[in-house]
Amino acid sequence: MIRLFTVNYYIINLQMVLMMGEYNHYGKLCTRIMELDKTFLVDKEPLAVLNDTINYIDFDLKGAQPETKLIKENVNICPILGNPLHSICAFPSQAYKSDDTIWFNPIHIVKTSAHGRHTLVDLSNGYSIEVHSRLSSFNQKWQNAQFLRRMTTKREKSPFTLIVDQKKKNLLKKDSSGRYNFEIFLRK
Repeated sequence: MIRLFTVNYYIINLQMVLMMGEYNHYGKLCTRIMELDKTFLVDKEPLAVLNDTINYIDFDLKGAQPETKLIKENVNICPILGNPLHSICAFPSQAYKSDDTIWFNPIHIVKTSAHGRHTLVDLSNGYSIEVHSRLSSFNQKWQNAQFLRRMTTKREKSPFTLIVDQKKKNLLKKDSSGRYNFEIFLRK
């Protein structure tokens, strides 16, 4: 059963399914949080909730954004590593600063489907939500968030993993004897 209440402070955690801006009865922009078994209003804007979470673990929102450039240049609609300690990534349905942006936790999306010109998102808590975004656009954002989460998880397991410049690639290919040309490592 979903219960409604208001809180002053919130740290994004594994239970968070989604969050979005919602105006309270005084006309103040707050954040509606949906967790697995409850929903409540946080007396802060969505970017403030995201920033509070990142600051809680000694990072900041501006510091979290460069990570997203590994995926896409337009950081305004890319996922943010909201809580790296728990590999929690959040991605916006549209531009960050839009009041009606919905921030999704990708691990709680079960499936998506087209619903006219919009996207129907089935969530892990048994609810669905219609998002004003085309299916292909939404799925790309979801995929980018999953990619960022996987990269973060890999780095946690292997802290010495290096990010290699993807523009500079060396091709490993089989030579006439059927062996791969690992000798290219010797030439560097």
